Amino acid sequence: MHVFVAGGREGARQAVAGGFHEASPLACGSVVRLDARRDDAVLRAALERWIAGDGSLTAVDPLTASSRGTLFIDHVASLAGPTQRLLLILAQQPAPGSAGSMPAWGGRIVVGSPLDPVAHVARGELLAELGDCLDKLRVNLGSPRQRSGRWHIEDDPREEHGRRSLCG
Repeated sequence: MHVFVAGGREGARQAVAGGFHEASPLACGSVVRLDARRDDAVLRAALERWIAGDGSLTAVDPLTASSRGTLFIDHVASLAGPTQRLLLILAQQPAPGSAGSMPAWGGRIVVGSPLDPVAHVARGELLAELGDCLDKLRVNLGSPRQRSGRWHIEDDPREEHGRRSLCG
């Protein structure tokens, strides 16, 4: 299940992504952090190679490194439109082992942003379909000035939850 971490400072969003990773069946994999403001080209190239399925992914590729782990993309609304469309394709992929024409990735996507996805969609900064796909579980950290230390977790009631290990 994908996670959207809204609000807070960059370090707080990264800590939430790491917490979800460590408490999940994907904890045996790596957490790879990308900042969409500077890593758009890296992510786009990796997504294009993954979609092409040509086997050109390498160990330093963010998708390979986060396979069976967590890919954390902070400032997600800063991704260019073409990269957002490619990320949507990845986010919509069925779980590994399901029928499909693309190679299985098998990781979790956690995205972060100072604003919630609805605000980014309203501003035209985030594709509505991508915002909806990534916003299955939202953690609202509040504004960086808010120091209550409380997390508000909004679970998507449409999703069925079950924990099983994917490490084996």
